[in-house]
Amino acid sequence: EGQVQSQWNILSYDLLSRHESFFLNKMQPAVVIADEVHYVKSMSTLRSKALMKVAALPLEFLMLLSGTPVLSKALELYPLLRMLDESAFPSYDAFKNRYYPGQPGAPAYEDELQIFLRQRI
Repeated sequence: EGQVQSQWNILSYDLLSRHESFFLNKMQPAVVIADEVHYVKSMSTLRSKALMKVAALPLEFLMLLSGTPVLSKALELYPLLRMLDESAFPSYDAFKNRYYPGQPGAPAYEDELQIFLRQRI
């Protein structure tokens, strides 16, 4: 019933989604490396929700990996940015209004996003 001690745990997103409670309450990871994050582009999927909860743990290190281009729209970047820095991206609506306003001629503040990403790559 206590904490599970191990140096490494390799989980698929499906396994994490099915056993999310165990992973969040028993494993207490210090480092999380999430591969194939291009699949985490919607905040509503089980996979995304589970990974967002893991990213919110008090981690020493979080690495998000993808060998596939992440976006077809800038809004798909939001869940990944929120996992990296929740305080900088606290809500989807605020992100959408600032970085993807959808209004012709409205500033999109793309330079801010580029600076944020460059500091973390």
